[in-house]
Amino acid sequence: MKNLIFVIALFCSQSTFCIKLNLNNVIEQIKKHKILHADIVLKQAILETGWFTSYNARERNNLFGFWNSASKKYMTFESWQDSIKYYQMWQKKHYKGGDYYEFLEDIGYATDPKYTWKLQRINI
Repeated sequence: MKNLIFVIALFCSQSTFCIKLNLNNVIEQIKKHKILHADIVLKQAILETGWFTSYNARERNNLFGFWNSASKKYMTFESWQDSIKYYQMWQKKHYKGGDYYEFLEDIGYATDPKYTWKLQRINI
């Protein structure tokens, strides 16, 4: 039994899988990856996952509703932290500056026409 506990502890210390998905840890990861407009991006994760309770968050580790248009399925990540890393890469590729809410609207980030309105009303 002691060996099993040691193996689990070793795995957790070398892996991001054991970090609990909660508001403070998401904030920490967003800051760690230097994602621009961190406050808005955090609100996106909250809205997309229903405060981290959705199936996409729990089973797919997808905090931002990323969609694979080729397979017509939501993307699945190894860990929720990988979803944040993917957001960082996505943001670097697409965002060129300016008002972030306008950017999200202009690129059609969400299908909901009230998406940015909903983001602006989330209180953290």
